Amino acid sequence: MKDDPIKTDAEKLARFVQLLPSFGENMEFANLFGAFDELAYNRFKSEAKTALPEDFEAYLRAYNGGLPLETDHPFGFLFSMQTNEMEASLLSTLHWPCPPGKDNWLPIGRDGAMGLFFLSLNHSDFGVIYSCFAWSDETTGELAYESNVKQVADCFCDMFRLKKYY
Repeated sequence: MKDDPIKTDAEKLARFVQLLPSFGENMEFANLFGAFDELAYNRFKSEAKTALPEDFEAYLRAYNGGLPLETDHPFGFLFSMQTNEMEASLLSTLHWPCPPGKDNWLPIGRDGAMGLFFLSLNHSDFGVIYSCFAWSDETTGELAYESNVKQVADCFCDMFRLKKYY
């Protein structure tokens, strides 16, 4: 643990990347759908017209959807970067409808219930994580969203409650 608090986003990212290997000792779903797929990521960047935030990209490259069992986080499932299982792919979620009035949000994971987590790909709040409840509309089969959308973290690395390490 550092004695001095981290003051910049760059320092926070560096600390997160430094801590990533320690997650892997007790990981669930790591590379469940294969390793990080560079071709899928290039396709994603082309379709999204942006790269992923550095912390989320580093995490995907290390664990591609895996979840650390001994780290406090709200995820029940994270989507991954691959092409062999499109239902679990960020390439497929890139084309899901966003909650009403919210554009360029990427569904990145789910909690244990009906909550979806979104990563903003907008310039104004790039990398911010939001959540809201979602379900399949019985009449249309389309995703329907609760109107109560909440910001849950300033960035992906904050989702692991690692502030005590900063």
